[in-house]
Formats: sequence, C-alpha cells, structure tokens
Amino acid sequence: MFLLIGGSIMTTDFLPVVLVLVFGWLLAATLGTWAYFANENKAEN
Repeated sequence: MFLLIGGSIMTTDFLPVVLVLVFGWLLAATLGTWAYFANENKAEN
C-alpha cells in the first residue's frame, strides 16, 4: 500500500499518514469527550 506511488514514502505517503493520525486523534477525542459528558448527565439524573 505504501509502495503504490514510486516507493517515495517520506515525500508522498508522509502527509496522508499524518492526516490519518490527526483525524483519528480528533475522532477519539470527540468520542471520549462525548462519552464523558454523557456519563456526567447520567450521573446527574
């Protein structure tokens, strides 16, 4: 998968990997925050 574009991993495949990591981190943070507030609301009720 990393060798699809001429094998130049550092130049062509570095940016997509960073984007995937950033979006994955944002998604995890969003889900974690949502779950935290959901649990807080359940505790209040």
